Amino acid sequence: NIAGDHECNITLAKVPDGMGLFSLDTMKKMKAYVDEKYSTWSFEAIYKDIPGQTKDTMDNSSQSAMASKAQDYVNGWNQAMKDYKDGKLKI
Repeated sequence: NIAGDHECNITLAKVPDGMGLFSLDTMKKMKAYVDEKYSTWSFEAIYKDIPGQTKDTMDNSSQSAMASKAQDYVNGWNQAMKDYKDGKLKI
């Protein structure tokens, strides 16, 4: 999922060959998985590049870490929306 998120998010970002729907800064403030180095990479290549990826199934510690990251994403999104409403952030 993380590699897929990177692939999709970089496509939405304002980078060469991206759709330009969001700036990288906005996406990073939302704590989205986005890295400019992946702008031309395939999902498979991103997956192989992410540290700690194996062919084994996730154990519970990986799932807990992902749940924590999901909450970070929600918190980042909420902060970005607050900043947008307060005029501090332009999308």
